[in-house]
Amino acid sequence: MSRVARKAIFISDANFVGMGSLCRRIVTHSITALGLWRPFQYVKNGFKTWKFNQGDGVWYSYSLLNDVDFLRSLGLELFLFTTKPTGRNPYWTCSHVAILGMKMT
Repeated sequence: MSRVARKAIFISDANFVGMGSLCRRIVTHSITALGLWRPFQYVKNGFKTWKFNQGDGVWYSYSLLNDVDFLRSLGLELFLFTTKPTGRNPYWTCSHVAILGMKMT
């Protein structure tokens, strides 16, 4: 997207770390911080890296916030938007986020 966009990109997606109850978010964040999210999901999903449901088809557990460093490495200036009510830290408290990446050249 960044390569073909003239001025900006806009991405809106889920933040799995901010979903669910406080207890679930603490467990999810802990597993992620230990670098075990992918192996945990692999086992949880019946030894598959993906999930499937009628509404979405094939999908993967994902957080748009995990790609912030990559987006910055493309030379984009980033602006974070929460798409649902949130607390002070969107990573912990918002299940869906959006990022506007502006090209600065």
